[in-house]
Amino acid sequence: MIKRTVILAIGCTIALIGGSFVYDYFDEEIVVEDDRLVEITGSSIVGYDNGKLNWKVTVDNAWAKKNRSFYYADKILSGVIYDSDGAVLIDSIEASDVKINTKINSITIQQSAKARFMPQKKQTETGLIANEAETKDPIIIKSDELRYYSNSEKVVLQKGVELIKDSHVIKPKVGAEIDNNDKVAYIKDGFHIESEEFFVSGNNMTIFIDDKISNMWGDLMFERFASMNIDEDLDEQEKNLRKQKSILFANKATYIESDEGNELYATGNIHLIQSDKNIIAEFAYYNEALNLIQLEGNITIELLNLDWALDETLKKKLSNQDIKNSLNQKTKITSNSLQFDGQAKETTLVGDVKITQSDKIILCNKLIMYDETSLVECLGDVSVVKEDRDTIKTDYLEIDLNNETFTAKNRVFSEYYLDEN
Repeated sequence: MIKRTVILAIGCTIALIGGSFVYDYFDEEIVVEDDRLVEITGSSIVGYDNGKLNWKVTVDNAWAKKNRSFYYADKILSGVIYDSDGAVLIDSIEASDVKINTKINSITIQQSAKARFMPQKKQTETGLIANEAETKDPIIIKSDELRYYSNSEKVVLQKGVELIKDSHVIKPKVGAEIDNNDKVAYIKDGFHIESEEFFVSGNNMTIFIDDKISNMWGDLMFERFASMNIDEDLDEQEKNLRKQKSILFANKATYIESDEGNELYATGNIHLIQSDKNIIAEFAYYNEALNLIQLEGNITIELLNLDWALDETLKKKLSNQDIKNSLNQKTKITSNSLQFDGQAKETTLVGDVKITQSDKIILCNKLIMYDETSLVECLGDVSVVKEDRDTIKTDYLEIDLNNETFTAKNRVFSEYYLDEN
């Protein structure tokens, strides 16, 4: 009887110890007010990784339950996550419904997370003296759920995610994952970007935060809204572009932000649409500071008319009926390369240039249109065929729309058919 009682007592003790041990690992994570064993008010909780400061949060009220690895808080008042070098990576953390796992050094936020991701500016050197680091340009993070894993140095955002920059907001459909070591944000399964000037959507996006470079791919669409306030100093082509909504489709794109001006590179099935223009190419480049647009590879341009190429004053002065007819016709242009230089106010087509209208075809190696002087130059193997009969061949053809003149130079050959009447 004594032996049985001793065995029973030992068994109960082992069961109690074992139960406590198992409970530490299989906590149901259900916060019940009566389960609080330790409560902390108005304090900071600090996490370390191999002796290095890893994160710090300030809470108004926190508590521990039976599982000694978990701390809970109704709200984070402020918080900071540090990178492996001890620099601030994410700060201004505010959140509700928080759980901290000290065993794996992780933070889980299940409601109303808000924070700032701090890019680390690279210093440039001149001689032996390093320049001062530039002012940081943080990304504001909003998410219903935020999980930080110290062992993998990752921040996972889910549900209602917004990455807010100065002029636009990136909204993943599902969520985003931020690699703290590489300073890279990964977005999969769809996203869109909103701003007052444009809207972008696609399937995948990778943001290199320190370098301010974003790679996008998969069914990309860039929409630039029509501008309401247009600078009168712009030329007619630029005004026309800004007055209309523009949509660009592409397979892949890279967007680079810099103080000198933002740049966009797009490749694969380029398709640019406006109400009166339809442009197809293989590659597109836009430089905001230089106001420069470049298209490359099997370019096809379909235009409802050429009326947009001239300002209103010049159009009213035109008396040449042939030029008037040309401006109002549907036009198809093909070439290997196109460049629109907004600063120089020039448009250049290069390589197998072909302009087709219902009554004429113009062929040349290079075409330049000067917006300010209303001159059009056709250079190299120029051929103009009108109504499949009248032909001009030359090395150089100048069309002066202002003076309504045509001038051919160098190895000029012409052939005209006279009507019998």
